[in-house]
Amino acid sequence: QRLTQRASSLVDQCPAASAPAELDVVVAGSGFLSLYFLGVHSVLTAFQDTGSLRLRRYAGASSGAQTPFELVLAGEAATIDTYLSHGHLADKFAAGAGLMQSAWNADTHWHAFGSHLIDAHSDVLQRLDGRVFVSVSLIRWNGLRNALYSDWSSRGAGFAKAAFYATGTLLAKVDGNWCTDGGVTNNEPLFRDGVRSQLLVKPTKSGLPWSMAVRFSLAQAIEAIERGQDDAIALFSGGSVASAPAALRLVHHV
Repeated sequence: QRLTQRASSLVDQCPAASAPAELDVVVAGSGFLSLYFLGVHSVLTAFQDTGSLRLRRYAGASSGAQTPFELVLAGEAATIDTYLSHGHLADKFAAGAGLMQSAWNADTHWHAFGSHLIDAHSDVLQRLDGRVFVSVSLIRWNGLRNALYSDWSSRGAGFAKAAFYATGTLLAKVDGNWCTDGGVTNNEPLFRDGVRSQLLVKPTKSGLPWSMAVRFSLAQAIEAIERGQDDAIALFSGGSVASAPAALRLVHHV
């Protein structure tokens, strides 16, 4: 709650800040560095609450797809709480784990979490239809091919669980097809229809430590979210993005 209130305060304190009336959001895969995107999104939500912005569609790969998926299904407050809880549990039980063990833990945890999330919201999968686009890499005999999934309610919870997991893991099956991480074939799935401006979020360019892609503490989670908030308000105030200009970019033409 404190973090969402912080986002609202930043928007209230910057009357000169303005965002496009409508916006699509594209998030590059980045593991748990997507915490940065949660901060950016909380500012977008604060703009939306003022009536000055309407968030339309999300697209992403790996965690850049999973995090919007979570936000649309469970809501912002619950999603932020999930990540903060993960950081708290890591502090308590996995502080000494190496990077490989942490990566394995993250993969296992998010597989189970995705399944639980979709089961809990199986009656509202239509919220995702045409709104959340998930990049997955299909493995074919002659190479890899990208698929961008956006039809959820008609395919059901089983398909949603499979795609949610496959976009961010090494090997999984979706609809009978072997797949791998969506970031391998399209890590920045920008919309090509030219309907509206897009915000491209690249958390790996935010200046946060790369080790956070697989493990993070509670303190690091809060720092990453606040950095995303500060960078978003800087961008929409017409200034430069504080941590790294490449982390946030408005795309008007593709």
